[in-house]
Amino acid sequence: MTQVEVSGPVSSQPMPHNHAATLCTFPTSTPELAQQAIDAALAAKPEWEAMPFNDRAAIFLKVRRLAFPRKRAR
Repeated sequence: MTQVEVSGPVSSQPMPHNHAATLCTFPTSTPELAQQAIDAALAAKPEWEAMPFNDRAAIFLKVRRLAFPRKRAR
């Protein structure tokens, strides 16, 4: 897997209800960083396409479970 190093300028996002306060900071992309991401995706494409469908589906399902965990009933 190819990893793209994130560096460069950082931007901030203000709180919606209080613009004087910062909600978060995040790296600002550059055209070069976008091209690195595109190149990494294209390099990974043959391996991804060769992977069986069930394995690819399992990756998406795991991402879903991690991103949106079920809340327990009380």
